[in-house]
Amino acid sequence: MRAVVADLVVEDVEGGLGLMKPFEQLVAAVLEERDAALATVRGAEQPGEAAQVRDSEGSRPQAGDQTDPGDVVGGVAALPRPAADRTDQTLPFVVAQRVQGQPGPLDDVPGLDQRLEEGLGQGLGHVRSIPRLTWSALQATGSPLESGHRGPDPVRGIEMVDVAWTGTRTLGRSGLEVSALGLGGWAIGGAMAAGGQHLGYAGTDDQVSRDAIRRGVELGVTLFDTADAYGAGHSERLLGEVLHDEPQVLIATKFGNTVDEATRQLTGVDVSPGYVRTAVAASLRRLRRDRIDLYQLHHSDVTRDQAEDLVAILEDLVVDGSIGWWGVSTDDPAVARLFAAAPHCTAIQAELNVFDDNPHVLAVCAEHDLAALCRSPLAMGLLGGRYTAASTLPTDDVRGRQPEWLRWFTDGRPDPGYLTALDAVRDALTADGRTLAQGALGWIWAHDDRAIPLPGFRDRNQVQDDAGALASGPLPADRYAAVQAALAARPAR
Repeated sequence: MRAVVADLVVEDVEGGLGLMKPFEQLVAAVLEERDAALATVRGAEQPGEAAQVRDSEGSRPQAGDQTDPGDVVGGVAALPRPAADRTDQTLPFVVAQRVQGQPGPLDDVPGLDQRLEEGLGQGLGHVRSIPRLTWSALQATGSPLESGHRGPDPVRGIEMVDVAWTGTRTLGRSGLEVSALGLGGWAIGGAMAAGGQHLGYAGTDDQVSRDAIRRGVELGVTLFDTADAYGAGHSERLLGEVLHDEPQVLIATKFGNTVDEATRQLTGVDVSPGYVRTAVAASLRRLRRDRIDLYQLHHSDVTRDQAEDLVAILEDLVVDGSIGWWGVSTDDPAVARLFAAAPHCTAIQAELNVFDDNPHVLAVCAEHDLAALCRSPLAMGLLGGRYTAASTLPTDDVRGRQPEWLRWFTDGRPDPGYLTALDAVRDALTADGRTLAQGALGWIWAHDDRAIPLPGFRDRNQVQDDAGALASGPLPADRYAAVQAALAARPAR
């Protein structure tokens, strides 16, 4: 069935509404209230020769007119289950689209506008549909349409644009649905160091950080990522203060570094089973939760024997209820494989951004049905667009005197090679009105359908910019291709 409910289009073929469970009950209730209105267009079984839709004067098709049941008719239409000889051309997905100027028989349903908005707020998200997809168009393609297909269809100019985008993604084999964007808590941890090497962010303000966390929740972010190392526990404390009574928000944290909370120093590494139990208890206390949703190894230089011990203790922590699921933060696919097949491993956190692909780790995620949590999705701020060749970062900022693994900044300044690369892709990332950061996040979603970027944040403006990317979703195929072409044309570094 396809129905246009006031200005919201919902398509459901073969029970596809399961993809939008938060919205299913709302649609069912509205359709039940106005079943009589829908019944007038529910009877057609075969497409007509021409679609009959409301004309510019608002007239409606008359009784007996043949209509294409895939088209909008006076604001309400029906798409009956296809005949047996057309089953290969059904729509195997749900799409929804805000449609302007389509008043119809459902307009007088009490409280409809509010209920629609509530449904959108519950997770329907910003979903774009193929404009006026009809059975005629389906027949013209000559083959079934696949859910999630993007890019222009050469037949009849149909634009297939991320039809399954709901602003959410599944956290690997856990089955947990989270916002397609998480927020990373490294920066809000503030100062931290390992000896004389600064590893934190300068200029943080705890009240500003709390406000930013709250704003993220208001904007629908349901995943926050942190580590016991960030601010030597301070990031976890801030998240715990704000999110302890927000059970719908998942918190992922990490372990493996030993910390001195008083001096904010990272003092070493310990991945022994005994220390893991100590670390999880400390994180639970700081986060003010009874269970950690996702617990991740933060040190990937481990032997096979150590990996086996870690799998055993992490599975034990699942059994005793201290953690729900677990994962590993690593850019080494061989290390990822040591853990990937374990029962409750559900995510690999790895570096991924416009400049830096990670195909081998992404392949492990695909092979084992794991989420790909993307750290440094904005190249530690470079893809946010705020830094130029004249920018200088303070020495007590991790980017001001960077460790050897940090490539995007050199001696406290943006790396010239990466600035050149940024200039090459800027137009493609922002061509459809997105900010630079939103375009960079959209690139990640277009690049891999398991990827969940975790941009860092310090204030509500950054959160609003990053969360705004959810409204646009993945980059369209032509923009993604333009970015790839621009990167391929760069001189080798």
